[in-house]
Amino acid sequence: MKSKKEINNLEIELASLKTLINETGAYVYTKDKEGKYTYANNLVLSLFNCSLAEVIGKDDRAFFDLKMSDELRKNDLEVLKNGIVIEKEETNYIFETKEEKTYWTVKKPLYNKNKEIIGMCGISTDITERKKLEEELSEQTKLLNTILDNVDAYIYMKDENRKFRYVNSKVARLFNCKAEDVVGKRDIEIIDKKIADAFWKMDKEVFKSNKQKSQEEIYFDEEGEERHYWSKKIPFKMQGDDYMSLIGLSTDITQLQKLKEKSRIQSITDELTKANNRRYFVEQAKKEFKRSKRYNLDISIVLLDIDWFKNVNDTYGHLVGDKVLIEITKICQKMKREEDVFCRVGGEEFAFILPCTNIVQASEFANRLMQFHHENPFKKLCFDDIKITFSVGLSSLYEMDLSYENIFSRADDALYEAKQSGRNKLCIK
Repeated sequence: MKSKKEINNLEIELASLKTLINETGAYVYTKDKEGKYTYANNLVLSLFNCSLAEVIGKDDRAFFDLKMSDELRKNDLEVLKNGIVIEKEETNYIFETKEEKTYWTVKKPLYNKNKEIIGMCGISTDITERKKLEEELSEQTKLLNTILDNVDAYIYMKDENRKFRYVNSKVARLFNCKAEDVVGKRDIEIIDKKIADAFWKMDKEVFKSNKQKSQEEIYFDEEGEERHYWSKKIPFKMQGDDYMSLIGLSTDITQLQKLKEKSRIQSITDELTKANNRRYFVEQAKKEFKRSKRYNLDISIVLLDIDWFKNVNDTYGHLVGDKVLIEITKICQKMKREEDVFCRVGGEEFAFILPCTNIVQASEFANRLMQFHHENPFKKLCFDDIKITFSVGLSSLYEMDLSYENIFSRADDALYEAKQSGRNKLCIK
């Protein structure tokens, strides 16, 4: 028989244990083999809005809608009949509050001295709010991924170690990979090193400056086609990371670039002959003049005008006249060097820019051109052979020249002189 002191110590220990169970922040309860409550802590009593005396001896039918909480009954049977320990989520519908609650529940069988199941104990933690937050987060993540995967942009996240931390499906398709096969790998493991290094050049500038940057980038797809992208990259540091990352948004502007290039070519191309036009002549003349002055190089300009071209149009018609212009263009383009510039600068007037060419070399070229046309009349353009002659004006760079216009003006004066003095001749100034 225990002494009064031992009994007093046991009572203190029991009181402490009850206090501990009531302050755990979890729902603690025990049931007998029939599933009737034999104990419930304060949280359980508060949930049921009952006293302990009103709970003991009752089963879950008094507190839960078992049609809605069928897994509760099944879990209890697994513990009480089969002695299985249950650790899982459990959703319960409570009569008193008309609420649906989700718990993380641990249920274990209780045994007597003969190791026979006499009941069970359970500890349930309310995870309803956490579950709602998880579901909301899951929905938001799903929504965000849907947006990111369907927006017309390549979106990705990369760290300063060149590892991808996120790619949307558009990026994955560009790399001909699954998104999960890209994340965690370095860019040089996914794409050609030369291309990866080109992208990394911009990335490094973002990491170094810690400022967002926008510029055009070029990528070659698996067919070898050049693709143009307008990229915006923003430095970003994830919470808990010791290193920087960047978020990249790239938009395919290839078609826009093609349209711009097509427009540019159209703006510098003569529609009829497909030779470069006067605008292109001016651009290149300025460029070559600056280069010649900087490096002390020769440069010459040759102007060529078809003699009596109006007679060709009047005699044979404008369609034949157009054919003559086209044929002259073809011949001049074949006779020039690769570095020379040939343009149609007026109706029947053409011009050459001859880099690294002095006045003697330029005159030799002009004479060869005139001789070729003199000896090769145009045939099969109409019912008659059409013989064309040229008036040619030529000038080269003088030390005092301040712009290409100085050379052009002298060549134009020389051309005028050739026409005024009988045509079919070369004049030099």
